[in-house]
Amino acid sequence: MSRLLRLFGVLAAAAALAAAVAVTPAGARVIRSGVITIGRGAGPITLGMTRSQVVSKLGRPLYENANGYMQYAQLPSIFDVYRTGGGSRTRVRMLVIGGSGFRLSDGNRIFARGGLRRLSKRYGKQLKFHNTPDTGPYYELISRFQKRRVRTQFFVTRRSLDATVLDVFILFG
Repeated sequence: MSRLLRLFGVLAAAAALAAAVAVTPAGARVIRSGVITIGRGAGPITLGMTRSQVVSKLGRPLYENANGYMQYAQLPSIFDVYRTGGGSRTRVRMLVIGGSGFRLSDGNRIFARGGLRRLSKRYGKQLKFHNTPDTGPYYELISRFQKRRVRTQFFVTRRSLDATVLDVFILFG
């Protein structure tokens, strides 16, 4: 029985690995690094851009759904674009970025050790801590772009300036 369970475990792991390996569609672009601009966007993408503007800057996404989600990275990196809907004229409302290849526009390697502490030294009391049951712990900077309020959120492992930054969310709101 133990051999059968072990064989089942190996087969399940192999199936999960095969499902996790994504095939990059022809012409799709993979983003593994770039510059994050607090309160604006990442790389050449800013909040408020249309789908066609995003595609003209980045090329076709690896994956896109009918709700306006566009994926441009594969794990361990994250470069996700969320639009206000699935139509071609919908606009970018949120970006999610993660991975060691990304840095802030001031040069801060935010995902490296000490990134959050460096951010705190630059922004001081503007950097606020939040922790909700839905999202978990994060630090946030509020700014304005295109006459709208923008939240730049730094999701972390725990409440500490020595915590590891997992993801950066930039969104209207």
